[in-house]
Amino acid sequence: MQALSKVIELIRADIKETNRFVKDVRSRPHDDVILLYVSWKNVGPVVQKDYTSIKQLNLLKNRLSKQYSVSIEIVFLQSEGHFEMENGIFQLLNQQFPNQVKSFYISFKDGKTIDAWIEVEEQERNLRKKITSYLESILFPKMKLGVVQWFGIYDLPSTIAILRAIKIIQPVNIDELVERLRESHKGLNEKWLRNKLDHLRRDGYLRWSKPGNFTLTGKSLPLIPAGRQKSSSDIERALELGRRKW
Repeated sequence: MQALSKVIELIRADIKETNRFVKDVRSRPHDDVILLYVSWKNVGPVVQKDYTSIKQLNLLKNRLSKQYSVSIEIVFLQSEGHFEMENGIFQLLNQQFPNQVKSFYISFKDGKTIDAWIEVEEQERNLRKKITSYLESILFPKMKLGVVQWFGIYDLPSTIAILRAIKIIQPVNIDELVERLRESHKGLNEKWLRNKLDHLRRDGYLRWSKPGNFTLTGKSLPLIPAGRQKSSSDIERALELGRRKW
């Protein structure tokens, strides 16, 4: 797997040659999603000289996602002060909810509606309600809050954690894997996991077989820590096989 920083470099070079409407390329650290920043003033209903379109951007997003095996989101900029505004709201959230909001990203759905991605310390419903209400209050009346996507630091397992879980209980289907991973990642999103597994399969780290089971390939085994301690993946795999026999 290529380092994320290297993938970003490759995507920036690709976009420089193929799409002049993408203003910046960044990553979202909590889930390694690549963000493509596009100004709303250059988005029209159809492709013209100085305009791209939602359809063209989605085609770009899908091509880059498939070519570089990463998840990609399009972020729409309303003005040159987008990042200053995003950082300013993030600072206000930190003042209002100390040590609770870990990261904050916005995208303009239109001139007055903002979608947000918010990473929080804990996926606690009451906290989410308070943050949402506070965001609405600071945006009103000039803007309104659209869709909010929540992420928690314990929600998303690392690639190694996913491969390790598959090693222990393979062959495994998506439902079994979700149940296993949610033991330590309670807010795990099944759609996110399906997307992650698809990328790992395309990169040659997983094998998929009917009726929907995943197993590791030889390429992934060196990535998974092993050993002789009780918590090693080899010992947990042996214990799992023992349970199945009984």
